[in-house]
Amino acid sequence: LSEISEFVSLLAEAFRDKILPHYPSSELKHMIAEYYQVDKDQINKVFNKARRHMRRASKYFRDNARDMLLKWIEEHDSLFPTSEQYSQLHEETGWSKDQLYAFFYQQRNRGKSMGEREKMRIKEWFEEHWRDA
Repeated sequence: LSEISEFVSLLAEAFRDKILPHYPSSELKHMIAEYYQVDKDQINKVFNKARRHMRRASKYFRDNARDMLLKWIEEHDSLFPTSEQYSQLHEETGWSKDQLYAFFYQQRNRGKSMGEREKMRIKEWFEEHWRDA
């Protein structure tokens, strides 16, 4: 049982790193079955388990990356990262640049109503500039 669990984890890692396709061909399954000396049904079950494992793990990483991005927004007080910052965020989150662009686009357009933080920032800006005028 421990060996199967390790094998499932290994497959999930291979899926994540895009070494193995999520739905391998019969030929690839046959090759793996021969190498590990198991039958085709066992290989199918292991691949199904690995895909389920990967989905659970990806949800955790997706939520974790989202929290990381929200924290980044709070720390930088910006919804417009530079290209260097996009590259850094790509490395840190594992998200593609398209996913990052979409995330920041959604954050900029979320709700169309201003939060308290934005209202306070605008109010402070007006107070500061109103006095100077």
